[in-house]
Amino acid sequence: MIIKQSISKILIYSLIASLCFSVDSMAANKNFSGKFEVELFDSYNYESDDKSNEFNENYFRAKLDLKNKITKKIYLKSQFRFKDVNPDSEKQQRRASENPGDRSFEDEGLYVKQLNLNYKYNNNLFSLGKITTKFSKAASRKDNIWLFNEARSNYRQDEKIGIANYFSAGDVKKSGLYNLGISGFTNDNKYLNSSTVTKRDTDGSGANPGDSRGLKSYVASMDINYDFGGNEELSYHFSYLKLDVNRKKSNLQQDKISDIKGYTLNMNYKYPVLSNSLAEGFVEYVKLDNDDGDKDKDSYFLTTSLSFYFLENYGVTLGRYQENKKQQNVQNKETDIKEFNLSYNFAQESIFDGLRVITGFKREKESYNSYKNIDNIFGVRLRYVKSF
Repeated sequence: MIIKQSISKILIYSLIASLCFSVDSMAANKNFSGKFEVELFDSYNYESDDKSNEFNENYFRAKLDLKNKITKKIYLKSQFRFKDVNPDSEKQQRRASENPGDRSFEDEGLYVKQLNLNYKYNNNLFSLGKITTKFSKAASRKDNIWLFNEARSNYRQDEKIGIANYFSAGDVKKSGLYNLGISGFTNDNKYLNSSTVTKRDTDGSGANPGDSRGLKSYVASMDINYDFGGNEELSYHFSYLKLDVNRKKSNLQQDKISDIKGYTLNMNYKYPVLSNSLAEGFVEYVKLDNDDGDKDKDSYFLTTSLSFYFLENYGVTLGRYQENKKQQNVQNKETDIKEFNLSYNFAQESIFDGLRVITGFKREKESYNSYKNIDNIFGVRLRYVKSF
């Protein structure tokens, strides 16, 4: 285990160095633009009803977004990720072990998150390739330690092979800017779903919702954005999801199989309270019918967050995530997470420009059948972002 962790750390440091060199090289090329992100986490579960959950965990994540301009209207968009690639398997192994111990930079791998060709014509944008759909807003936020990660884990619709069209109209400062989107896709479980350093646990059975060949699954979305001036902003997001289930390959009984259908309702409001201070409220509700392709399962998710930013660089956030998974003839699975954190953004003129530090506390309550557990966790997150 010690040797494995040492090798992982060497690979991580080598990756950081190579990515920084690549970013500096591409920044000199006018046809390239993008963003480079590095994140370091430390999460310490210091108190739990389930003593196997009491451990310290630290891990590393990196993301490189690239936009390669081919012509004035055509560009190639790509995203490369380095992160823990088998979190579910790790959790199962940990729960099965009597003394799992701490976790440091384990099961981290490099893979392609997005790779698509884009064509922009007036107010229309067409994308073809490996895409991330616009089903959730919470899944794309990074201003908490744990809270929004639940959306990424449970209902973000990404790593899809398909085609998308986005259309925008209106004026953000007048009647509002409207963005309409539609994407048809299938899951990427064959072409760009593998990883290096650590091999991902992939399921190529074709039995998962969204695995059906062709463009039988889709996401339709609408965003409405307002800018009232003086840093006051309001936005709404609505989306609808259908994930097709391949009935011939599904492991469920035929009379239990049904396509997943769901929707997202989201609102985000920013209001300048005082000079150099800003309050932000965020809420997202998601409902999935026939979750996992089982007509007896329904899932509900609610994410709320209230933040206050002051003195330009400081922030305090209180958030809550609630999850309720219902299944006929089975007791509901409920998860309730509360997070409180403090953040600091280093000033642009400082040597640490682009670095954000977040430290916070999480209380997680989980209940399922006879299993009930409460975890108290302290965490620190360092995030560095460089755009070019």
